[in-house]
Amino acid sequence: QYAKSMLTDWGRWSRASSHGYPRQWAVAGCGSVRASDPLLSMPTHIALVDVIVRQMNVEPRKVVIAHYTLTGTGREKAMRLGMPKTTYFRWLDAGIWHVHIELDYSERCDALECMGQKMLQTC
Repeated sequence: QYAKSMLTDWGRWSRASSHGYPRQWAVAGCGSVRASDPLLSMPTHIALVDVIVRQMNVEPRKVVIAHYTLTGTGREKAMRLGMPKTTYFRWLDAGIWHVHIELDYSERCDALECMGQKMLQTC
């Protein structure tokens, strides 16, 4: 449920922002984010989901973007993408699972980093 909630927030932000999705930019390499990049204007949790979605394989990424940023039913979105409804929902499930795993990993890394910083402060 957490991954779906985060994707829903990401989709709402994307529809409400002037940037829209898909974006025509990409962050090229570590530390090269420019001041004009939309990533800088995103809330942190939205930016995290955005990065996760952009790193997905092509098919689940297309379906996740369509599902969370376009209006209409799943059947209509599947038709727009030119795929059967069953395939659409299979890729959607795979995309949501991918976001779930990545968010879980990200939170565990943040917790470990936080613990490591606390340990360094007590030494």
